Amino acid sequence: MDAKTLKNSSILSNEGAAELYAAFRRRVAEKADAVKAVVDAFSRQDPEAFMSSSSPEIGDGAFDTALSEAHKRGEIGSDLYNGLMYSLLEAASYSSEYDADGHSFTVTELFALPVTGTIEEILEVTGSFEGLSRIAAAFSKTGYVAEGVQVILSPTTIDPMSATRLSSAIARELAETFVPHFEHGYSSEDAEDLFECVQPAFEYLGDAERDHLSEQGRVTRLVIGATRRIHSTRYPTQADAFIANFIDENDSERLQEVADAFLDRLNSDAPGSITYNWPLPITRAAAFSAVSAVVEGLNDEALALGIRRPDFLMEEMSISRHGDHTAVEGILSGRVLGPVIVPDALLQRDRLWFRNSLSRLCDEIHERDHMIMPQRRLN
Repeated sequence: MDAKTLKNSSILSNEGAAELYAAFRRRVAEKADAVKAVVDAFSRQDPEAFMSSSSPEIGDGAFDTALSEAHKRGEIGSDLYNGLMYSLLEAASYSSEYDADGHSFTVTELFALPVTGTIEEILEVTGSFEGLSRIAAAFSKTGYVAEGVQVILSPTTIDPMSATRLSSAIARELAETFVPHFEHGYSSEDAEDLFECVQPAFEYLGDAERDHLSEQGRVTRLVIGATRRIHSTRYPTQADAFIANFIDENDSERLQEVADAFLDRLNSDAPGSITYNWPLPITRAAAFSAVSAVVEGLNDEALALGIRRPDFLMEEMSISRHGDHTAVEGILSGRVLGPVIVPDALLQRDRLWFRNSLSRLCDEIHERDHMIMPQRRLN
């Protein structure tokens, strides 16, 4: 059941809630053929069949539930399921509107902006409408987004683990929630309204037993935002609103300079120990937070040991999976650092990107199968 239906059903009578749930379960049962068609097309790597079979189902909570339950029953392997979920979320994270004459269409797409710092610092930054507006303005002023692209940041700060539980139905609903706020300007009142719509969905997806406000040290949180762009003869179509996603493809020094200027601008104004990173598709945000945790952990240990190296590039890194956790060790100046241990759920939908990101921070990277050493205490 999606978050909106669940929220609405909570005010119904017991009989009404039971009836609603029974109707939902009937819809889930009816999705068996759709699940099989989508899984088969994805397994064959047939883009046309995948698009035609998945498009009618994206945004339907009954389909998401049927897919998840098929995975839990062992009918869909975990690697296949996680890869499929990535593709479905990628498609669900945007909303499209076509103009009346068909000459242009407008796309509203979710993204996440990673913010790292103490909980108190993060909440102070994300709780300021003026601060979020300055961050949003930096996207266009630095050229990080193309001409005509609008950016809105919601004062919604989420734990990355919530992003790992995001379903296509909730992602599509969130993308559509941003749409009206692009229409008439974005005020502090709009920000409050958007917060009331976006925050409950991620609270529903989060861990109710964990007190996020009491966490110590530097942590990474995700600010949820959206871009809006018009595809027409005036604004040529591009695959993404953010230029950083074309840097590797085009091997462009100019694009890299623009991306660096954007990040430098954000971090030059950042208060306290706050640091920002480049915005990411909502599908990639959880895996990025795992990369961030690894870098922070290894960096802290290196500093405590007095080890220095330009750009903090490791000589070697090793990755190993241990049940529901992944451990990463590094070697710097001949010293073994770590392991830094992160929940495996953060990277299960984007494991290859996690590995490739770490490989850019070292000369060699290895995937190992060994026992986790006790975490060293820093004196």
